[in-house]
Amino acid sequence: MSPRHGEVQRLRRLFSSRRFRREEKSFVIEGPELVVAALDAGWMIERAFTSPEIEHSAASQRAAERIKSHGIALSELGAGVLERVADATTPQPIAAIVAMKETHPEAVLDGGVVVVLDNVRDPGNLGAVARVAEASGCSGLVLSGNVTDPLGPKALRASTGSLLRVGVLEYANFEDARQALADAKISLIGTSSHAGIDFGNQVWPERRGIVLGNEAQGLSDEAIAACSSLVSIPLAPPVESLNVAVAAGILCFAAQRGLRSSDVHAEGSTMHGVKYEELS
Repeated sequence: MSPRHGEVQRLRRLFSSRRFRREEKSFVIEGPELVVAALDAGWMIERAFTSPEIEHSAASQRAAERIKSHGIALSELGAGVLERVADATTPQPIAAIVAMKETHPEAVLDGGVVVVLDNVRDPGNLGAVARVAEASGCSGLVLSGNVTDPLGPKALRASTGSLLRVGVLEYANFEDARQALADAKISLIGTSSHAGIDFGNQVWPERRGIVLGNEAQGLSDEAIAACSSLVSIPLAPPVESLNVAVAAGILCFAAQRGLRSSDVHAEGSTMHGVKYEELS
C-alpha cells in the first residue's frame, strides 16, 4: 500500500487526531506488545498493517501470525510508509486499527482503589499511571477535565498494554466525575506537595479514589473541596515535588498495603506495620 491509499490515510488520521478517533470509534496501536495485549484482552482488531522491516523483528512476525490466525486482514505497506503516517520517529513494523468498546462504570467503580486524574495532560504520565494502577491491583482509572487521550498512541505505548486491560471512565469535567464517584460511595483522597497529612498516617477508607491533578498546577480548588482528606509524600530537600506517575505508584501501593496490614501501630510514611481503620 502506498501513502495515498485510503486505508493508509485513515491510519494516519487515527494516529494524529483525537477527534477523528472519536468520530471513527476506532484507534490505532503500534508494536507487537500492544497487538498481542489487544488480542488477549478481547479488543476487536479491524485490520493490521506491516512494514518491510518486519523481517527483522521476530516478535512482530509472531504478532502478525496471531493476527492472521484470527482471520483479520493484514496489509503490507510500502517501504517508509509507516514511518510517514505514525507518530513515532522510528515506529515498530506492525500496527493495527482497533474498534473502541464501552467501559461499564460498575467495572471500575465497584472495586477498591480507583485512580482519579484531573486535567493530566502528558500522555506518558497517563500511560505510566495506568501501569501503576494495574500493577497495584486498582479497579481502574477515572479521567476528568482536559485530560490527554487514553487511546492516543503515546499514552498506549507508555502503558505497555495496561490501558487495554484496565477500565477507564472519562468525564467532561470534575463535577461529573465527582458525582459518579459519590454515587458509588467512593471517598476521595487528594494529593498535595505542600499540604495534607503524611500518606503513611492516612486512614484509608475501604472504597477510595486517589485524586491526582495537573502536572504543573496540581489539584484544582474544586477537586480539593471534594476530597475527604489530603495526603502528602514527605520529600528530602531540596526536592519539592514528584512526577505524577511516581506519586501515584507510592500512594496506590500504600493504600493497598494499608488495607491488608495486620499491625495496629501506624508508623507514618515508613510504611512498616501499618494498619488503617475504615473511615466511618
